[in-house]
Amino acid sequence: MTSGPKSPLRVVVLGAPCSGKSTLASQAAKEFGLTHLAFHRLCRCEYEVKSEVGMRWRRHTLKNEAFVVGLANQIIRPYLDKNPRFVLDGFPKRTDELEYLRERYNDIDAVLLLDIPFEMLLSRVGERLQCPDCWTSFLKAARRENTCPECGARGERRQDDEEAVFRKRWEDFQHFGDAMFEGLSSFSNMACRVASVEEGVTTLRRFLKPGSGGGASSQRHGTK
Repeated sequence: MTSGPKSPLRVVVLGAPCSGKSTLASQAAKEFGLTHLAFHRLCRCEYEVKSEVGMRWRRHTLKNEAFVVGLANQIIRPYLDKNPRFVLDGFPKRTDELEYLRERYNDIDAVLLLDIPFEMLLSRVGERLQCPDCWTSFLKAARRENTCPECGARGERRQDDEEAVFRKRWEDFQHFGDAMFEGLSSFSNMACRVASVEEGVTTLRRFLKPGSGGGASSQRHGTK
């Protein structure tokens, strides 16, 4: 059993759309003093300042242009440079992104994969809204008047949450999710599949704060 990671601290959260990875990453960031690097928000930031990589990303998402290998790495690089203690959400998704992390870091402290049944995800996505201003996703039932918990703007239905589109996104994750998890596990101190946000936070707490109970730190390549 390890004695827990030393600073700097690096955590990666993986999961299918609507699995709760942003919620888990946000909670981990607050509890352990990490910077939450949500890839979709970084892309939005780059687009808003009209950076070259931000505009290329926008063309890809809006005009369905072919994704440029290495573009995601260019977007995330300066944020990793500035934040040695982080929790990543939404990255990596492709082999070149996985290899970028492998080459950049000798190890990742913890990797969590939210393993949620498709039927549960589908029921959640029907209730999900996204803030048009800060891109925070939230459930309608959790907020009065459907307002964003971060900035107060009124949430909107995401076009990619329509059932047919969402099913395709989920199928895509089945192709790359396990590969990213196994790849990250090969250079991580702890890798674990979890069934909920709460279990993910508890698993991190047991690993990052030895003595708080349990033995998550021994699960280098563990699965639920």
